[in-house]
Amino acid sequence: MVRRVVGALEADAAREPLIWPHVDVETLAASLRASGDATLVAIDDEHLVGHLYGFVLPGAAGPEAWTGPDGWSGEASVIDALRRRAFDMWRASGVASHHVWVSDDASITGAWIEAGYRVHDVRGLRRLDDLDAEAITPTPAIRRGGAHDLEAALTFDELIDVAHHQPVAPASARRRALRELLEDPDVSHHVVEEDGRALAQCITFALEPTRATPPGTLHVSAVAVVASARRRGVARTLVRHVLAEAREEGFTHAQVTWRPDNAPANAFWSALGFRRTYARLRATLS
Repeated sequence: MVRRVVGALEADAAREPLIWPHVDVETLAASLRASGDATLVAIDDEHLVGHLYGFVLPGAAGPEAWTGPDGWSGEASVIDALRRRAFDMWRASGVASHHVWVSDDASITGAWIEAGYRVHDVRGLRRLDDLDAEAITPTPAIRRGGAHDLEAALTFDELIDVAHHQPVAPASARRRALRELLEDPDVSHHVVEEDGRALAQCITFALEPTRATPPGTLHVSAVAVVASARRRGVARTLVRHVLAEAREEGFTHAQVTWRPDNAPANAFWSALGFRRTYARLRATLS
């Protein structure tokens, strides 16, 4: 199984050079062993021809099964058989939906889409060693935020939910979650300020290396701009400043996720040099 996962990783990296082509084989083997009965395998003529693993996490509409890029392998027909068996097993545990991360290649995502999945979001990556001079120009209007920016962060969080067509969570729950986030020493809150007013924000934190994430990667998220400051290049200036700062701090890559049906987001992140590497697809089990 380890050989299959490593081979799939090498194939992904051959299609998209930004996909990290290295994996700790011992850690991967230990992880697969630990998954135990949760991993389904397909055998043909005494040969392993596919596998599927999903770990279950709580979700807004009930438990959800999640499969990472190393949690599946096999031809489409093999995956279909494994998926049907997994769905029966997950339904018995009350699982409401299945999420799977796959290489963002049409030949791969297409097979999952034909099986009833929908692309939920995509992951983009870019190197930080090719930032141009504009990206490192000091921008005094950008500062580090924190818990004292909670009210502004609540406003931006609501803007993000509305843009994603998500129901806005109760204020008390959002306030508690955002306060914890802003007080986390491993999280950085970046704010664009003008005349004492917060115009835009983004939140960043370092990612642990995984199959999909190279070492030294900064995750960029929660980018939002108030309506009155849009179409002024505020978000672009903020993100470029954050990327330049990250490079100076020793990060080698930056990662972001966005919804592919959001045309402005596609254009925005592509213009900033991010290339799509993985896609997350979702299917309901009903």
